[in-house]
Amino acid sequence: MTLLLLFVLALLAAAPFSWNGGDWRQRILRASILFGVLVVILTEGLGWLHALTFWGLTVAWGIVLVGLVLWIGRKGGLKGLPKLPGSLQPGEAWLLAAIVVLILAIGLVAVAAPVQTPDSLSYHMSRVAHWAQNHSVAHFATGIERQLFMSPLAEYGVLHVFILGRGDALVNLPNWFAFIGLALAASWIAAQFGAGRPGQLLAGLFSAAVPIAIAQASSTATDLLTAYWVVCLAAEALALVKREGGQAGEIFTGLATGLAVLTKPTGELFALPLLAWAALAMLWQGNWRRAFRLSGITLLAVAALNAGIFSRNLALYGNPLGPQEVIRYQSNQIYGVGVLVSNLVRNLAVHLGTIGPINRWLTQAVVSIHGLIGL
Repeated sequence: MTLLLLFVLALLAAAPFSWNGGDWRQRILRASILFGVLVVILTEGLGWLHALTFWGLTVAWGIVLVGLVLWIGRKGGLKGLPKLPGSLQPGEAWLLAAIVVLILAIGLVAVAAPVQTPDSLSYHMSRVAHWAQNHSVAHFATGIERQLFMSPLAEYGVLHVFILGRGDALVNLPNWFAFIGLALAASWIAAQFGAGRPGQLLAGLFSAAVPIAIAQASSTATDLLTAYWVVCLAAEALALVKREGGQAGEIFTGLATGLAVLTKPTGELFALPLLAWAALAMLWQGNWRRAFRLSGITLLAVAALNAGIFSRNLALYGNPLGPQEVIRYQSNQIYGVGVLVSNLVRNLAVHLGTIGPINRWLTQAVVSIHGLIGL
């Protein structure tokens, strides 16, 4: 029955091709955003009814499937499907082949390898197993509180695959799909900046070759899916600023933001600068109505999509984000320009690390910079 869920995803990705206009990659990204919203609605709704069971999910996704088929039929079938390129230059063919090989190789690992990362075993899959047992996503008794208050969307997707597949054999697939989506999103962003086909393929390959993306694409970790929603947000925000987002641009930007926050709390740290840039750019263009509409829709989407976990945390901890001691532990103990520089330098060094001699030089540089700023 996991195939039912995957088929719904494929059909939902195909449904927007009934719409007119827009880049085909944008339509697929928007379809995935709608799919994410559906996962939230079905999980929270069925959980409230204590119906998060095999048959509960089967009936729910079956209704979605029938509705999509009827909707596509009413629209006159699929239109505007992407056309395969007539010919590829040798360089383009190699770039595309590299992307496909990465996707297939990681997909094989995702299906063949069991869940084994420490975070997955300690709380990602643990909370999924509790939810499946309880037929609900309500908080439960546990000695590992991360199983309760952490943003749950990634695990919601895993939960559906876990229940419908009657086990954890395919639970790595949600991250694998996010991995594919990131390559598509990167190529569309490159296209919006004016890159030709080689540049778009190179952007997709660059996304697919990021080491942490490769590592997490065959796991149940939450960072990759968070990155996917943030990149969807970035792509939609860029289209809005370029006035290519259409009338639904603000809605999908807001929904992507809400999904990012529901996947990992740090999603909002990356979403806020992008939203601020888009709003300020629209104000600069004189589109103050769209800027305020974007702000309002985003706030509403974040509140609505996160209402379930926020309310459960508020009832248990008195704080929608979780226990105060954990929030204090994960926050900076001091603030200031020096701390900002420290965080930027250390994170930049992580991404620049390669071979031993270079890593040693980077480490020395980071230590020297901290000496200069007095930290």
